[in-house]
Amino acid sequence: MNKDEAFNIEGDTLVKYSGEAENIVIPSGVKKIGAEAFAQNKILITLDLNEVEEIDFRAFYCCFNLEKVVARSVVCVGDDAFRACHMLRKIEFGKLERVGDDSFFGCMYLTEITGTQNLVDIGENGFNGTKFTHIDISPDAVRIGGGAFSCSDIISFTVPSGIKTLEACVFSGCEKLKRVTLPDGLERIENGAFFGCHMIRYIELPSALTHIGRDAFERCRIADICNNSEMEIKAGSGKYQNVALNAVHVYSPREGKPTREIIDDYVFCVDERDGTPYLLEYLGSEKDLVLPKDFHGKSYRIYRFAFCESDITSVDFGSGVEAIENLAFYNCENLKSVKLDGVKVIDRLAFKLCKSITSVSLDSIEIIGVGAFLGTGMQYLVVGRSVREIRRCSFDYCMKFKTVYYLGTPDEFKNVKISGGEGPFITRLTKYYSESEPTDTEHVYWHYDGDKIVLWD
Repeated sequence: MNKDEAFNIEGDTLVKYSGEAENIVIPSGVKKIGAEAFAQNKILITLDLNEVEEIDFRAFYCCFNLEKVVARSVVCVGDDAFRACHMLRKIEFGKLERVGDDSFFGCMYLTEITGTQNLVDIGENGFNGTKFTHIDISPDAVRIGGGAFSCSDIISFTVPSGIKTLEACVFSGCEKLKRVTLPDGLERIENGAFFGCHMIRYIELPSALTHIGRDAFERCRIADICNNSEMEIKAGSGKYQNVALNAVHVYSPREGKPTREIIDDYVFCVDERDGTPYLLEYLGSEKDLVLPKDFHGKSYRIYRFAFCESDITSVDFGSGVEAIENLAFYNCENLKSVKLDGVKVIDRLAFKLCKSITSVSLDSIEIIGVGAFLGTGMQYLVVGRSVREIRRCSFDYCMKFKTVYYLGTPDEFKNVKISGGEGPFITRLTKYYSESEPTDTEHVYWHYDGDKIVLWD
């Protein structure tokens, strides 16, 4: 078949493509790609749309091997236009204004999208399931449809000032979303809008906001809220669809009180219920962290989820941290080194699945929480005589865990409460500290030679 004969063109519309080329440039003069013109084409890999301004319904639906699209003249992308183009990785726009319903639904490898700064209308599920982390749209946008970015990899987003309603499930399942800025004029947040967005730590609720829909903030871990609205929101409350359920601080500018404070990229706030300072999150890019020594002279707590699933490699807690809360470092797979001087409490699942951690020294620890080191690469633990309780499952699924080096005597260790029926297991692994060579032959003893742990023969 002649190359030109593969294009069925009527007027300025390409009605059907029947060729077998892997790389296509649409002929000059074509302004529109018709409905299903390339649907289920299994051969096409790259596409240059040339002068095309409009893409109709399902035009490239299920083009499974399509990887790259140049669409610099395209203004409108129709419903389902690129739906299920699973291998689509990059698309270059320049004049795009409208994206229809499900246009890029299921483009699970779409990591790069450019030229969208004129985009004013996004249909329902328009970018659902995509993998790009950032998108620029027009500040004059009038619609962002329900589920538009659901289950995508978007990290930050500023909702345009003209948007009055954040539609249902618009960001639901966006597990990497950390920053969202809501406009002052936003009036409604509909059902499930932020469902499962567990990386958001801080949010400002606009003054015009009057409605938060069902499950809008379900499974979120928002720690800090600036409430500009007239709604009465309190930290720890399940009111208004749990928006503040995990919060330790809710601030209203009308009250004239100070809100959160940022020190060397570490975000702090004070729980107004009991005055406890919290480190909420880290805004910087360093991977080897040295935490502030205190917060205005006071020790502080690491907020639950504060560093979870981050790519940090080491943390020096210094003497300012008194407690590490639930899941604070959950699934930090690259975290290898932790210096925990001064920490008294490690709460439940705090270091769960930190697979690169092989050893920890807890000289000042009092309580090791449920599953605190579950699933880590822990091989041994040094624990101080201050320890009062080791709770159940603390070291479950630590396949290489062999030794507890206790900085005290066997009689002192008998006072440690070990729950969950794991007392015999922990006791069997425990070796006891002695500065001089011991005469007791019933137990195994150890000492320091410089910084090195050495067993007494």
